[in-house]
Order: sequence, then structure tokens, then C-alpha cells
Amino acid sequence: MRSKSKLRKAFAAAMSGFLALGLAFSIGKAPVKADDELNMPLSLNIYSIGGGAEKGQPVTVTGEGQYEVSFDIASDLSEAGKSAGVTAIKDFGAIYISDDSALTTGESPVSSCKIKYDAVIVDGTELTVTQTEPKEAVKSNGIFDTGDPLNAWDGSVVEEITTDPTAFTVNFTTIENPQKITIKFTLSDIVMAEGGGDEETTPEEPKETVGAIPEAGEFDPSSDEYVAQMYVQIGGSWVFRNSWSDKDFGTATGWENADKLVDIDKGADNAVVHDGKFTDVVLKGNGTYTVTLENPDFTNSAGTAGELFNLIGVSTNLPASAEDKVKITDMTIQVNDSAMLKYTYPEASFDPDGIKNVGYLNVLGVNIWNSDVCTDANAVFGDKSNWPGEVTKVSVTFTVSGFDHDAPAGGEEETTAAGNENETKDGATKADNNNDKKDDDKGGLPMGAIVGIAIGAVAVIAVVVIVVVSKKKKK
Repeated sequence: MRSKSKLRKAFAAAMSGFLALGLAFSIGKAPVKADDELNMPLSLNIYSIGGGAEKGQPVTVTGEGQYEVSFDIASDLSEAGKSAGVTAIKDFGAIYISDDSALTTGESPVSSCKIKYDAVIVDGTELTVTQTEPKEAVKSNGIFDTGDPLNAWDGSVVEEITTDPTAFTVNFTTIENPQKITIKFTLSDIVMAEGGGDEETTPEEPKETVGAIPEAGEFDPSSDEYVAQMYVQIGGSWVFRNSWSDKDFGTATGWENADKLVDIDKGADNAVVHDGKFTDVVLKGNGTYTVTLENPDFTNSAGTAGELFNLIGVSTNLPASAEDKVKITDMTIQVNDSAMLKYTYPEASFDPDGIKNVGYLNVLGVNIWNSDVCTDANAVFGDKSNWPGEVTKVSVTFTVSGFDHDAPAGGEEETTAAGNENETKDGATKADNNNDKKDDDKGGLPMGAIVGIAIGAVAVIAVVVIVVVSKKKKK
């Protein structure tokens, strides 16, 4: 089993733009429309090539005018890319231009800037660019990040390409083994951000919102206090809830919004909470459980609606040492009451990245970056043509075995995530062996809460993402 671990990459993308790649240099410039001097390093990025991201040397933008960025496999491929066996610019998720300085500052020195692609050249062949007018290059989170000219999720502005809607990959159709890509572009209508330019400023102290993930320890089959919760990431809008053990947005770290549906289009420190009630479960032993999300709002704070599920799965605080002891069977993912939007795994798989990276078990369900394990589920939920538009409920029902006892016949403790109606004292949730609720102050998810993706992301989140989630590169 192989997981591509893009969910976490996905969330990194939403916060500050993805890692970049490219050899870049200025071929022309004009003064900006401000008194401040501009020194903004832009580089060409390739997201998800050989399972990772690449970047080369940036060009320094000093004003309006034409610039050029390039990436050459022969000179710019990282050691990680070489180790992954990358030999050509193939099967990538997105190629885009972003501000390197935002990776450390969290924002770009310009608040607005338009970009027009003048040429996309691959191995000396100029491709057809369909963009006719300049577009805004600064996202609502304040980061210069173009998201294209090539993007498997949001669309491309180059004709000679093909996009795989299942694997979310882009390839060039007229070049057999592409080695170098060059993009010439013109920047215009630059507006400096407040405090931009070369003035020395004292950066704000980052908000301390999370702690460390607790050590997983050994699996205790006699325990009745392990928990399980849904993670989810929505393609298009990047609205998400991450896995229990996600290091940035997880319940385990005490993130204040971990039990909620959020988007971070305005930055990780400015998460926007959305409507949606999660019901999590306490695993009281062997039995059948259901986690749910009811009446969710998947339209993000920028007004972008959801269009597919990047990630749906179950995350737990079961330690990795339980991998060979605990089994998850008959896991059914259901959206609304639709017979079409339903899929069952006779035996579900644990995400190997969760085991390796954080030491906890996350159950794979829908993961658009993991076609090895999640192919059939992805075809149901990760297909834009299947998107129901209005989502009233998402549920995952699964059977757990491997404990040394069965869950009580009267049902386990079900809890509504903190901050929603009808929550129990500790914010835990009730298992679905039957529909009777039981008052019990034991167990439950830690207060204050969790895709990136991601695999992922995206989740994936996200799946993004994630959820030790995987996430896509979004515009």
C-alpha cells in the first residue's frame, strides 16, 4: 500500500503557498505605483511531481514589466526529486508562480498585482496560451500565488495538455519527455501592501494555538476510551476538518477549531468557522460505530463553493502499535441518502503516513491523491460530475474488532463536537451500536480541537489537507 501524503502538503498550500521551483531572471521592469521600493522574489513551482514539490532560484521583481521563470530537470531537480525517480516534467498537479518571501513572512509585499502570461515554452516549443486578459495574482490571504498556468483541479490556460480527472495530473501532449519549462509573464497594476517595500518591520509574534502531539504509546485492548472522528476536505473551496493527530489543525494538539468545519483562505491564524455539526465516537470495544457531519456549509469565506470530496475518512487516537491488532471492516461512506454517493470497504486500510509520521491510526476512505487504495471510492466521491450540490449529511459507519471486549449492548457514548448543540459535558460522541444515548462522563475527544489532506492534504485536505491529509494546489 502506498500513500502519497499530500494532505499535509495541501494545508501548507492554503496557509502560505506551496513550495516553489524554478530558475528565474528579470528581462524587463518598470516602477511600481508607490513610493516604496519593491523587492519580491518570485519563482516557478511544480506541485506534486514524483510525490513532492520542487523549486529553483527566484527572480527579484522590482516593479511592473516583463519577467521570466524557468525550471530545468538537468540543473534544478532537488535530491529528493532525484531519489523519487523524477526524470521529466510529467504527471504533475500544478505549475504556478508564487512569492518565496511569503513562506516566511506569511504575506506578500503587494496587496494587488495583475499577471498576464506572454509565453509558455517547453523544450524550446512555444505552446498556445488561452489567457487573453491580465488576472489578479494576489489571493485573498495576501499572498502572490497565481495557481496556474497549469492546474489539474482549477483548470489550465495552455492548450497542448491533457488532464486526468481521476488522478488529478497534467501532462503535455506535444512533447514526449519534457525537460525544461519557461514562462514569460507581464506584471501590471501593482499596489503595495501596507508596510511593504524595504522598510524594516518587526514581525508579529505568531499565535500560539497548538501544542505538541502526545506520544502514542502502546495499544491497550482493554481500554474503552479511544476515540474516532471524521476528517473531510472539500475540493474547490478547501473547507476541511483535519485528522485527530494532525500537527497543525488536530484535536491532539488542542487547536481551538479542531472540532469544527473551517477554511483558512485568510491564513492559518484567521480560520473561518462554517456551519456543520460533527458527531464523533468513543470506542467502547468491538462493535459498529457511525461518525457524521450534518448540515455542512462547504462554501469558503471567499465565496467559492465546493465541487467534490478530496477526502473523507476516520481518524483515531489508536496508537500505531494497534495496526496489526485492530481491524476496520464494513466501512460505508454515505452522502445524503443517495444510492449513488455510497461506497463500502469490506476491509478498510490504515494510512501508512499517519503511522509513520505521527504514530496514530487514520482510516483511508476517499483520498484523491491515493489511487492505489482509494480508486473506487474516489470515482464515486472525487468526481465533480457526482457532486450533489447541497449536502445535508455525510456519514461513515464502520465495524471495529481487536479489543478484548465488546462494546456495551446499550450503545456507546456519542458526543457532539464542542461548540454545537446537544453536546455532552466532555464533548465526546456516542457509538452507533444502537440509537439509545447514554450519559457517561468518561472518554470523549480532548477539548479544543483539530486534513492537511494532504494524503495527504489534501486532505486532504482536505483530505485540504488534511487530515493527515493531502491537498491540491489551488488558485
